[in-house]
This record gives sequence, C-alpha cells and structure tokens, in this order.
Amino acid sequence: MIPMQLGTLFSKFKKKNTHQADGSQPYIYQPTMPGLTYNEAVNSLAKKGYPIRLGPVEDLADDFLDQLSTEISKHGIRIQDYFIDINAYNQYVTKAGYLDKYKDYYWDNRAEKTLEHFLAFSQLRLTKEDIFIDIASEHSPVPDIYRALSGANCYAQDIQYPSGVIGNKIGGDACAMPVPSEFATSVTLTCSLEHFEGNTDTQLLAEISRILKPNGKLIIAPLYMAATESVQTDPLYSVAADVKFDEHCTVYCKEGWGNRHGRFYSVKSLIQRLINPCKELDFQIFRLRNYPDLPHGIYLRLFMICIKK
Repeated sequence: MIPMQLGTLFSKFKKKNTHQADGSQPYIYQPTMPGLTYNEAVNSLAKKGYPIRLGPVEDLADDFLDQLSTEISKHGIRIQDYFIDINAYNQYVTKAGYLDKYKDYYWDNRAEKTLEHFLAFSQLRLTKEDIFIDIASEHSPVPDIYRALSGANCYAQDIQYPSGVIGNKIGGDACAMPVPSEFATSVTLTCSLEHFEGNTDTQLLAEISRILKPNGKLIIAPLYMAATESVQTDPLYSVAADVKFDEHCTVYCKEGWGNRHGRFYSVKSLIQRLINPCKELDFQIFRLRNYPDLPHGIYLRLFMICIKK
C-alpha cells in the first residue's frame, strides 16, 4: 500500500468546539469571514511572517519515520514497534456495533476511527472498576461502546456540552475539568490533541496528569509528528479566527481541509511542549508496523501512551 498524505484523509475529521483556544474565550470551530478567498487567506498568513507551504504535511512515509526514530533515540526515547491483532480488531468492530448501531459515524472514514478506538481499548484493558474519560468526544460512540464492552464508568468530555458534570457528560474547557484530582483511571485523546492551540496542549496534559489516578493511562492516537515543527490549517478558518500559530512552525495551507489548527510536533517541540513539562507522566511512543495489512485509508502511524507515576 502506498502511504497517503494525512491531509487527504484527515480533512474528513472535523472536530467541532473541542477546546477553548486561550482558555477563556468561546471557541468557534469554523468561523467565517464573508468574501475571503483561499488565496487571500494564504497571503494574509504570509504577511504575518509565517513560513508558508501549500498542501498537506507529509508525515506518513516509512523513511521519514525511520529518521524520526533515529533522531528521538538521541534523547533517550525509543519508538517501539507495534502490530495490530487484525482478528481482534475485526471482532471489536463487530461487537462494538459500528456497522449497525453506529453506521452513520464517520461512515466515509470508519476504518481509521475504529482503529484508533480499538487500539485505545486494547491498551486500557478497562474493567468495571475503571473510570474512563474520552476528551473532545463530541458525538463519538466511544464512551457508550467502552461501557458496553467493559462495564467501566465512562464519561464524554467536550466544550460544546453544558458546563459541569451532567450524567456521563463533562462540559467546559478540557484544560480545567470540573472533576477532583485523581478522578479517572483512563483517558483518551483520539484525533484531538493536535487541535489545541497556543500552549493549551501543554496545559491539557498537565490537567490530565492531575485527574489521573496513579498508574492511570492516557492514550494519544494518532501522535502527529513531522521533520520540523509544523501546523496544518485551512486558512479560510484560521484567518477568520485570527489563530496564533507557534512561533517557530511552518504553516501548511490545505485548501478545503476544514480545520483551523492541526499541530505536528518535531522531536524538539514534543520534548519541550509535552515530555519535559509533565514530570508526573511516563511517555512511551509506538509505531504501527503492519498498517499495509489494515483497511485502506488508515493514517495512524504513531501513538503515545502516558502513564501517571
């Protein structure tokens, strides 16, 4: 299978209202500026001094991932090989009910989403004793599926929900969740972390560290990385929202992508933004090796497990 560029597929994943960009102001996922064209939006970003490239970030090639493994190993971090149990994955998809109960959920890219969910579920190994939170859950069936398959107490968190804890929904800013410290045993961020703008990615991991019990797990899947610190954007929305991109990043403008911000970490920025600030978490990075054996359209290559010390 020829690896596909992330932007080709990720354009179908449009998370709405996943966080607040500055921790206080309302977050508008797709703000509009009447009359603004794509070329005008690109020029507007260029005038702000951002290094601009047209098209998606290219992050899926095996040679890039080989180089990444070599570079990050110099910092004492090893990327471990990982192989999906394909039979177990297929059984999960059937038992979870994606093909009947949730048939309309990302029907056009179901393979990627079900893989992310299966991977997290298989790593968390939830039981009836666990408390699980799916952050930036929006309309995801994950909390319901995990509850049905494991009996765990499962919550969905998203800024678009009413503030507070209402039933199994946690509304408000993910960087300041209205739950006590050491509340949860397990947390997932599937196609979510990259949308947290400014320094909210660092704040988010600090908050997750706070709410996790000792030995609790956070699954980040996919973990988006590039050769240099980068962000992918649909400039029509990022210009309308006046998104502030990271100072040293290259901005990739993907026409029609539909998302205002998608961060790709370099080795340096991953260490500076996540690993070094979050001393209470132990970080493990994995590389999916048997992706050619999985359904067409899979773009997960890296994922990260963070364990509360």
